[in-house]
Order: sequence, then C-alpha cells, then structure tokens
Amino acid sequence: MATMSRPTAPTVRRCKRIHAVLVAYLVLSGCSSLQRIEVQTDPMGAHVFLQRRGDLEIHGRVAGVTAGAGVESFEEDFVSLGNTPVLYEFERRETEAAVHLPEVGANVTRHFREGTLRIELDGYRTVLQVRRFSGEPIVLFVRLEPDSGEQKPPIAKKRRP
Repeated sequence: MATMSRPTAPTVRRCKRIHAVLVAYLVLSGCSSLQRIEVQTDPMGAHVFLQRRGDLEIHGRVAGVTAGAGVESFEEDFVSLGNTPVLYEFERRETEAAVHLPEVGANVTRHFREGTLRIELDGYRTVLQVRRFSGEPIVLFVRLEPDSGEQKPPIAKKRRP
C-alpha cells in the first residue's frame, strides 16, 4: 500500500502562484479589447453606417516627466461599414503618437464607449440603434419596414388635470 506524503512549503507556494496566474488569465481573457459588430437585415443588402463616441485621453512627456493633460469626450462622423450582411471588428482602445521630439512627447488614446448604427435601404425606413461597447459581440438582426411615404402624426401626451 502506497502512502502519500504531504507537499513541502515551496511546492504549496508554487501551486498557489500557478493558481493565481490561471485565475488572472481567465478573468482577463473575458475582457476583450476587441469589439465585434455583426448586422443582418431582412431584406439583405441594406447599407450600414457606424458612428463611435467615447473619451479622448492625452498624456504628455516633457524632459522625462509624464503627465496627463486631460480627458474629453469625442464623437466621430458616421462611416460606412458596407452592405448587409456586415461583420466589423475594431479595438475599443486606440493609441497614437501625437508628438515625438527628443525631450517632448505626447500620446492620444481614444476609448470607444458606445456607438450608433444607422441602417438604410431605399424604399424602407431608416433604423438607428445605439449600443454600448463592452467587448461582448453585438449581433443585430433587423427586419426593415417599408417606407410608405406617409408621416405619422406625433404621439399625443396625456395631460394631467
């Protein structure tokens, strides 16, 4: 009959360290920096546009000292993603070098938080969808309604006495 010995202290510490690394990997792997958008329509062939919004963060460096210059909101113009079916992916965070001189540098980082999808097809009503960018895939199936050319009257609000 075989007997099992107790693990030594270094072995236990090594196992705990490996366990912590695995847990961190599993937690972080669920937080993707990539945003995937998939749009399908009925009827197919509708044109899809995307407008992204978020925060603009500027970090500067002068003589080796790094400082944040601030954060402000931004909104891009609508860009065409093509005709449906559409599959589009982008990084939710983009960093660009704005200025690089020997003693001075600045980086601009865009954090995309949300966007508006505009879906158009001749003879059908335009559809607008606002979505938050969380890293989870955005999958839309939109049934387009024919445009009758008639304008619907505004919805009357109930008055309180």
